[in-house]
Amino acid sequence: METSTKKTGYESPPGLIPATSKKYIEQNYIPKYKKSKVYDFDIMLQRSKRERAKQDLAALLDLIPGAVSARETEDIERDKKGIDYIVTLRSGADIYIDAKQTLKPERHTWRYGEPELLIEVYSALETQKAGWTLDESKVTDYILYSFCPEDTQRRFLVPFQLLRMAARKYIHKWLEYKRREVKTKSRGRGWTTVVTYVPVSKLMQAVMSECYIGEDKIAKYC
Repeated sequence: METSTKKTGYESPPGLIPATSKKYIEQNYIPKYKKSKVYDFDIMLQRSKRERAKQDLAALLDLIPGAVSARETEDIERDKKGIDYIVTLRSGADIYIDAKQTLKPERHTWRYGEPELLIEVYSALETQKAGWTLDESKVTDYILYSFCPEDTQRRFLVPFQLLRMAARKYIHKWLEYKRREVKTKSRGRGWTTVVTYVPVSKLMQAVMSECYIGEDKIAKYC
């Protein structure tokens, strides 16, 4: 049943630095990973949605001025495009939200004493399919990050396109932070996802840097 709350095969994208190739990742990063666990994708997805949807929808109504309703999407194709929730404004305009949720306590792994936001480098390392963060086919407006309540009640709403632009520029730097290799299985097939976790202050700084054209770029566009 759709939850609603109301107020009362893709190659690495052009420009992705060649050093983030499968061979480079395997040689420089994967040996450093802890032993991977294998998760059932369908079970994880359903558990995630059940536990957090209601709280996320209520939070979105508080975060976005003019929002009159927030609902989950049950359209599989929309979900593939990066849409978990749809927020409707008073004007009738829709805002598309992709939810990234941390289900278990992770605070003890935060290296800088602040929340860390997930960045997906590869969604399938075996085929070098770019992660959602770098995926130009997504129609997402914002990423909503939420955490295990034991860690923090804070949520972060991040503009997706600015995040994608920042990721293309800083992906190698971000790979120096906490990285993980996650093996997933679904319907008889499996794949490996490569992710990294970036301290929120570092990520927000990088995203904000994509909001303006500095003096070093003015000549290029004038």
